[in-house]
Formats: sequence, structure tokens, C-alpha cells
Amino acid sequence: MRDETLFVYPPKEESSVLQNTLLPGGAAPARVEEVQLTEAIVELVKAGLGVAVLARWAVQPVVDAGAVVARPLTARGLHREWRVAMPKDLARADYVVEFAALLEQHAPTRRISGAPKLGIRN
Repeated sequence: MRDETLFVYPPKEESSVLQNTLLPGGAAPARVEEVQLTEAIVELVKAGLGVAVLARWAVQPVVDAGAVVARPLTARGLHREWRVAMPKDLARADYVVEFAALLEQHAPTRRISGAPKLGIRN
């Protein structure tokens, strides 16, 4: 990483991957550039201008096309738990409940045995 430019979104001061994984692990990049669009980050990486840490689902189409290569960030990979957030008064609205159910049914995941499923808390 010490010779690479790392493209990040959100700002580098808020990047949990940078602050909690890369820097403590001694993997400080040569430069960190903030880029606001995932699509732009992918294009910069495709052009050979640096590397990025992005969700697999966000880059899977370009990985499948052979345009970039994806590697796990750590030995076990880095996994995040996603949640649906909404104002309390909408939590029981039919369309919100249906939307959350569709996300749970169709969101790309790599389930880990015993990991909690997406859920709505009222």
C-alpha cells in the first residue's frame, strides 16, 4: 500500500476502513484521495491510478467482466451489517415493511453461519 493511492468515500477522516483497519495494520497508502462517487472510484481503479476498498456487491459487475480484481481486505475479509433505518412513525407502514422485506430477500449477501438477518426494530 505504501506506493498506492487509495480512493475513499466518505472523507478520509471518517473512513472506518482507513482509520480502523489499514492504518493500525501498518498499511498506510502513499496518498488518500476523496472521491464522491463509487462509479468514479471504479473508473480510477480501472485506469490503474490507485486502489479502493469497496463493497463487493458494488464492484461485482466489473470484477465479473475482468476489468478489476477484488481481494479480501483481511484474512477473513471485512464484513458489515446493514440495517434499514426510518422514522419511527413509518416503521409499520405497509410500503416500508414491504421495502425492507424486498431488501432482505434480494440484497446481495454472503451469509456467515449464525449471522443475524436484516431486520426492522420498532
